[in-house]
Amino acid sequence: GATSAALTDRVPLTGGQSPAPVAVVGRPVPPMSERPSANRHLVSPRYFQTLGIPVKAGRDFDERDSARVPHVVIVNETFAKQHFPGEDPVGRTLITGMGQLPSQVIGVVADVRSTGLNTPPEADYFLPALQRPETFTNIMVRTSMPPAAMASLVREALRGVDADLPLLEPQALTTRIEQTV
Repeated sequence: GATSAALTDRVPLTGGQSPAPVAVVGRPVPPMSERPSANRHLVSPRYFQTLGIPVKAGRDFDERDSARVPHVVIVNETFAKQHFPGEDPVGRTLITGMGQLPSQVIGVVADVRSTGLNTPPEADYFLPALQRPETFTNIMVRTSMPPAAMASLVREALRGVDADLPLLEPQALTTRIEQTV
């Protein structure tokens, strides 16, 4: 609703972001150094739902998007406008990052301000963490509990998965947002 639209216009994404080169399969693929870049995010299923970011076309990531199936990607509206003007990006294939892995676009999500509240939305693409596990990650939890109480519950849950997993810098998203202005 209106609340989701307002949130997606204001809320910056946190962590897990880095600029990476992209190319569209079916078009001339320039050398790596000449490719446009977009902000790369590694996210898990329900990330967009957790942050109230609407899926505008296609679908969200889910448990089907594992390492055993072809790679997929979701782009934001700004990415879609820049790379697919007047076209539907869903079903198209991107070559992303230094690994140049082909990934099929399965969805388009609303824009958010990924670098800060004082900059306009940028081209972002999202990869499923279930397909591309990495060493470091961020955990986002939507709750009505006080953040301090939630941090201890998340630490306990992490210990249940792996006793050696640390929880570094737990922080409320509202605090992260305040730090960007």
